[in-house]
Amino acid sequence: MHIAGRRFLALLSACGIFASAFVYAKSFYLPKIEDMNRLLILIGIGLVLITMPMFALEPSLLARKGFWNKFTRGMPSWAGPWIVFISLIVVAHFVWFFVQQGEGVPMIKDGQYLLNDHGRTLKVLTENEYLALKEEDVRLHAVMLIAGYFMPMFYWWFPRNGREAGERIF
Repeated sequence: MHIAGRRFLALLSACGIFASAFVYAKSFYLPKIEDMNRLLILIGIGLVLITMPMFALEPSLLARKGFWNKFTRGMPSWAGPWIVFISLIVVAHFVWFFVQQGEGVPMIKDGQYLLNDHGRTLKVLTENEYLALKEEDVRLHAVMLIAGYFMPMFYWWFPRNGREAGERIF
């Protein structure tokens, strides 16, 4: 792929990171949860669209064996550890999310705030508890999208093949 196209896709990936970070930060001052969820869906669609060309150009990345070696080829030595670091942040959010909610999902049923697990009510929630759990849900999804955008950003930013290896991105 031409270097200008790679720069453009890297820039779009960076925009996805910033949009996800904006949603994460905004979740602390949530005006409407539904608005944030819609925005997260749009950002997620962008992630799929920015990742598809990466695997189309280099299908060998889909092979499980040697994924990290193939993916980080041509990247600086710090790129792999950064991706692992961001992934650990996602794991920490998952753990925190599970500690807060257990196996349940906050929902509204018949005007009542509930913590639900496959149709079984685990706990009746107050409105504040419900909103706090929904905010955690938004933050979890936002941090997952941030981590998701890091990989394509690094992929598109750094040259991949011999012809591009000599060209500098910036």
